[in-house]
Amino acid sequence: MPERDIVSFASQSGGQVSYACAKGPTTAQTEARAQKAHSVYEEEVASYGPKFAQLLVSALKQHASDAQTLEASVNGRSDQWAQDAALKVERTYRCLPVARS
Repeated sequence: MPERDIVSFASQSGGQVSYACAKGPTTAQTEARAQKAHSVYEEEVASYGPKFAQLLVSALKQHASDAQTLEASVNGRSDQWAQDAALKVERTYRCLPVARS
């Protein structure tokens, strides 16, 4: 794995998001790429609200009588979404979201 810089930004939902970004030719270029990555990741996070609501309704219809199965279904799909969003940002910007606080 190439050397990475940790770059942090304020999140729209409060707190901060940190990214491990592959070093560019200059610190300024790395930070500019990180800013683009952050903008895209924030859009992904914001778009998940409606998707999560739809997922929850669908899971409730399928597993209404089994809370454990419902939870596993929703958590599994949410985890997959989070992984896909992080990998999309990594592929495009060589910045991997690594922490939310």
